[in-house]
Amino acid sequence: MKLREAISSFLLIPIGKTLSGRHYFKAKAYQRLLEGMERRPIDEIEAFQNIRLKQMIEYAYENTPYYRELFDREGIVPSDIKGRDDLKGVPFLTKDILNRNLDRLISRNVKPKDLRKVSTGGTTGTPITFFRDHRSEWMVDGSNWRFWRYCKYELGHTLAKLWGNENDLLQSVNLYGKLKAVMDNETALNFYDLSEERLKGYVAFIKKKRPRIWKGFSSAVYTFMRDTKRHNEEIPLPEAVIITSDRIEEAQRKELNEFFNNRVFDEYGCREFSILGFECEAHKGIHVGMENAIIEIVPGNNESGYGEVVVTSLINWGMPFIRYRLGDSSIFAEGDCPCGRKLPRLKSIGGRIADFVVTKSRKLIYGDFFAHLLYGTKGIEHYRVIQEEAGRVIVLLEKNEFYSEEETKRVLSQFEEMVKDDLEIEILFVDKIEMHASGKRRSVISKISKEYLP
Repeated sequence: MKLREAISSFLLIPIGKTLSGRHYFKAKAYQRLLEGMERRPIDEIEAFQNIRLKQMIEYAYENTPYYRELFDREGIVPSDIKGRDDLKGVPFLTKDILNRNLDRLISRNVKPKDLRKVSTGGTTGTPITFFRDHRSEWMVDGSNWRFWRYCKYELGHTLAKLWGNENDLLQSVNLYGKLKAVMDNETALNFYDLSEERLKGYVAFIKKKRPRIWKGFSSAVYTFMRDTKRHNEEIPLPEAVIITSDRIEEAQRKELNEFFNNRVFDEYGCREFSILGFECEAHKGIHVGMENAIIEIVPGNNESGYGEVVVTSLINWGMPFIRYRLGDSSIFAEGDCPCGRKLPRLKSIGGRIADFVVTKSRKLIYGDFFAHLLYGTKGIEHYRVIQEEAGRVIVLLEKNEFYSEEETKRVLSQFEEMVKDDLEIEILFVDKIEMHASGKRRSVISKISKEYLP
């Protein structure tokens, strides 16, 4: 470990975390607990999870007005919920319900000074505000640190952060953000407001600083990789690349792996729960941290096998989240992972639940359909599919210098061959496809698909 990394790892981070109240040494102890537990038989891990679930259900009923009223109205007896299968009778918590019942979801047993307010723009179009219990944040840290070690990333390692969330980037330039960056030994690279000049500057930074780890929005890492290839830039490759937040298509992921010599790791998380899962060195799916949360996959009305991700937090005592509809879709992987860890795995994150397209016959088509159509088109820089009415979509295309009309004709021909008359398409060329305010690049935005989901 380099001297600068050692300073962050053994001095700055322990001091900074302790002063901020996040209990560094408790977090490290919890990290070690999780690392030992994740290789134990699955029934032992489930027993640990069930104990926490029973505690959370009873706590939510006793301390939050919303859940007491909900359980009483639905005839739910807290003591009857002993495991994840017993949760199926509890109605979902949605972003809309959360916004309307914010005060009633906050625990009466937690002092206001022990709560941290968090806001997010919401890529599904529903901004939310929620609270996190300060007392549980060291558990979040310990879990995150456990996951990062899957790709050999240790606290203090030199990290380049290829980020796309405007609010995060703004916070990174204030005094607190600058101090935190020094503490963590990381540098934020702005991919929200991107220009050719900035990309050149980032190449120069990578060549000079040679960061050990890259972490960033999946689309940001892909954009940077594609730009360096286009300009035939020779850059020092990191030991690992962590992609997170937004989603790229499978073909793009394959291209990333080829460029980075199979050192790309998926991180799955959100503002509400931090990191929910992480890809291990076997690259056979995303292990989920079942010690901190219960993840359910609720079957959907589609042929892909993917269902909606529903999450129950087991550690946020300040504001319990029980069966929260996250807005993502996924599917569990079968069998054991070659790495030896017994934590269940998500096969992949299939995209936003809203990213299904509805045909004239009310059939749901998963958004990857368009990715496969457009894969291999050198002249299309970005695309976005927008649906406002069943049976019709608008496809926005952002061209680059390699564009040819032949590509568009080929895509339209394949489209017509595959969907027949069940879906109409209108193509519009635009100068630039803007990112969502959250910094995530959504390739498919359906404003109606929720009406056709169960």
